[in-house]
Amino acid sequence: MARRPESDDRRALKRAFKSAERVAEREHMLLDEASLAALIEHVDAAVALHGCDHSLRAARTWALSHQVDPDALAASLAHFGGYCDCEVAANVKPEEIFG
Repeated sequence: MARRPESDDRRALKRAFKSAERVAEREHMLLDEASLAALIEHVDAAVALHGCDHSLRAARTWALSHQVDPDALAASLAHFGGYCDCEVAANVKPEEIFG
């Protein structure tokens, strides 16, 4: 049975919509993919070593050492569910942001 052209059109529209969604989400991320991966690695190690005090202490430390505005980074991370260091490690997924 041959595919109907409407099905192909719907699939193409869905792909285009998902692509536009990813682009819009990326605009909320202050960091590029490599920097975000480095941040998450730093935060994950800090949480493993010291636990989470329900702040962005490790993320802010990383930001300051990389000349990134810590308040802007905090807002960016919050958009993706990273309200404290352990949530950054658990919720902020570069593969979902950068696809």
